[in-house]
Amino acid sequence: MSQHPYKALHDKAFWKRTVAGPAPEDVDPVGVFELRITAETKVATAGSCFAQHIARHLRNSGYNYYVAEAGHPILPASVRDRNNYGLFSARYGNIYTARQLLQLFWRAFDRFSPVEGQWKESEDVFLDPFRPTTQPGGYVSAEELAADRRQHLTAVRRMFETLDVFVFTLGLTECWRSKEDGAVFPLCPELRAALSIRDVTNSTISRLRM
Repeated sequence: MSQHPYKALHDKAFWKRTVAGPAPEDVDPVGVFELRITAETKVATAGSCFAQHIARHLRNSGYNYYVAEAGHPILPASVRDRNNYGLFSARYGNIYTARQLLQLFWRAFDRFSPVEGQWKESEDVFLDPFRPTTQPGGYVSAEELAADRRQHLTAVRRMFETLDVFVFTLGLTECWRSKEDGAVFPLCPELRAALSIRDVTNSTISRLRM
């Protein structure tokens, strides 16, 4: 065949031409990279703690770290920081797996609505199963949680629709998935860091599997 999909590719696409063939001092570990991130490029982040570090370095280096859910402007910056605004481009907390990220995308675009709506810890403490550590102390009611979730998913959708570059870092942890509807969670409900699980029902635990 005189024509094939690989014929027009740059040398960087071939190991022999760029690594095995050249002398060691001539090997370029980066190669040709056409994408350029400028101070105007909207760079959004999501993922593990590594994404938090990337976001911080972008912000401190003068780049346009894109935050679609920054918190109400009436709140002091210190309060927004304590409530995890700006940690990522939206207030979704750590996203460890590709499946969890895809689920977030589907929820933001109204393509998936999980059965598991909230975890109730006490009469006035409710947690979001998909970002259980984002709201310090939890929400005072299921209604408050639902209102904040609507606002959050709207911001996530706006982020995906308007960003220029998306940085996603994977976490080295397991994925917990509901047998009931396939929903995935960032943490096992019975091991949520320092959060109590005294009122998480046995039925919730039994619906999960790795």
